[in-house]
Amino acid sequence: MTGKENKSLYFVALVPPEPIFTEVLKVKEELSSSYNTKAALNSPPHITLHMPFNYASKEEQRIVSALNKVRFQPFPVIQEGFGAFPPRVIYVNVESSSALTALHESVTKVIRLDLRIVKDTYRNQGFKPHMTVAFRDLRPAKFKEAWKTMEKVPISFSWEARSFFLLKHDGHRWGLLKEFGDT
Repeated sequence: MTGKENKSLYFVALVPPEPIFTEVLKVKEELSSSYNTKAALNSPPHITLHMPFNYASKEEQRIVSALNKVRFQPFPVIQEGFGAFPPRVIYVNVESSSALTALHESVTKVIRLDLRIVKDTYRNQGFKPHMTVAFRDLRPAKFKEAWKTMEKVPISFSWEARSFFLLKHDGHRWGLLKEFGDT
């Protein structure tokens, strides 16, 4: 057995409450059926706070212990319109805020210091909060077609972030593993 076989894939995210969760899921489903893009359906609607990382499954409690150290006050999340990272990603915009950035930094810091996981991507790119509705398997030609439609679609949400989640990949899709914060 190799070390890779004993590891699982995890990431950390904000997950919107109902009815926003279901509304964003419907957008993902509509894009999937209209533009043959299914990858975004493999995870619940979310705003990534720490990108996916591999970690020993038997040490999962260490991740939970590290994330239990993160403290934050509930804060508003405002989402307005769609955005894109051409040529494959379409997302619901998330208004950046000092509270959201601070939570991202706190999560990243405990994962870096307690779990010794460093993602070089964070050094090369700033934190751009967003809620992906189509990505990886959206072909460039279909992206252009989808974006031409989606950039004009009105969408607006406002909700309070009271907790965040550790998600785990089961080999097929992402599931909510543990909630942290004001639960």
